[in-house]
Amino acid sequence: MPVRVPSRLFPLCFALLSATLLLACTHGIVLAQTGQPGSLSIKDPLLSGATRAQTAEEKVMTGIESARRGAHEVAVRYFTEAIDSGTLSRYDMGTALKARALAWFDRGIMEESLKDFNAAAAILPSDPDIFHNRANIYLKMGRNAEAQADLQNAQDLYFDRGSMWLEKDDMDKAISDFSKAILLDAKDADAYLHRGIALKIKGDLDKAIQDYTKSIELQPDATAFSNRGNAWLKKGDLARAKADYDKAESLEPNYPHTYFNRSQLFLQQGDLQHALQDINKAIAINTQDAQAYAARGEIYARLGNADQAEQEFRKARQLDPQVVLPTTAAGGMQ
Repeated sequence: MPVRVPSRLFPLCFALLSATLLLACTHGIVLAQTGQPGSLSIKDPLLSGATRAQTAEEKVMTGIESARRGAHEVAVRYFTEAIDSGTLSRYDMGTALKARALAWFDRGIMEESLKDFNAAAAILPSDPDIFHNRANIYLKMGRNAEAQADLQNAQDLYFDRGSMWLEKDDMDKAISDFSKAILLDAKDADAYLHRGIALKIKGDLDKAIQDYTKSIELQPDATAFSNRGNAWLKKGDLARAKADYDKAESLEPNYPHTYFNRSQLFLQQGDLQHALQDINKAIAINTQDAQAYAARGEIYARLGNADQAEQEFRKARQLDPQVVLPTTAAGGMQ
């Protein structure tokens, strides 16, 4: 997977997510999406006396529900009680401050909202929503340089968090964060590429191809072409897949994944000699790729060279005991 280069200086657009539409989660605390104003007011607390929130965490939850119903004054009161209690964990304190900042914002009290976002940012410096929303306040105050800095920071943090979700196999959250990164910088080729990867893993090949294509338009490189080739291969369009692999090879001859991927295309076509040539190139570039040795073992097995195939499977297992071996290895490996 491609590595992100942080702190790029791409120009940012000023399209902003509404502060009330951002979500955040912590230990049982969820910032919910704000709906239409409800019937609550400062004189109409959310809970009856018998079930009124007691712990600081319960008060934060009650504040969130109040804000969701449009009772922002009630929400501020509950958030303040929770924050002043001194019993919240550091992470929950940051979340409560962020939630109160949103409630202040929805009441139109920008200075208090800014103070709470500043405090929340000090506690949760990796939360992109904080910086995204604080930029909104700076814009309303005419502090454009500070807004631009926060938007750049938010854009990078959305990408970083999306990459984390991708590594954790949570594709929905990854796609959401990459989409937010793209909203802030529509020319971010890496964000399109990585969202395409998440979409392909989810099985949405057409949208994945759209994102890979956009990434290629912005910044043609071997990684994007090779990944788009994989999507075409998955769709059964072998001609387009090979064209993308060939283009990837021409752009970066030392990118091993291109050769691995193209070897799988040749294997699917039954062209075992070309499959072997490509997998040999992949292994020559990256001698520690267990999956490549497993793939070469499958090619040798199909060529009828059982002894060489077994050697390849053993090498793959030595490098990674959890490597996925092809079904052709089932009879020969212990």
